Amino acid sequence: MIESAMNYAAIRSKWLLLSIEDHSEKDKSRTTSHNSFITWLNALGRHQEKSGKSAAWRNQLGDEKENRKRIGDFACFIAYIYGINAR
Repeated sequence: MIESAMNYAAIRSKWLLLSIEDHSEKDKSRTTSHNSFITWLNALGRHQEKSGKSAAWRNQLGDEKENRKRIGDFACFIAYIYGINAR
């Protein structure tokens, strides 16, 4: 999940630097990366619930269809924390 978050955050962090043509070219891979992160989040939440642990954090992030931006922000936050801890 962490690698997936970091991959998505890397793509997203460069998004504003891309030309309109590059947006069209890279949009599918960005979406695929985002979807991968969401899949990992869902799997982690299910695993925690099956283990009798709270997955309230997953519910707070919200539904992937309505809260994709929030979920993407969470991926960037994870990458930020890992980047800071790596120093």
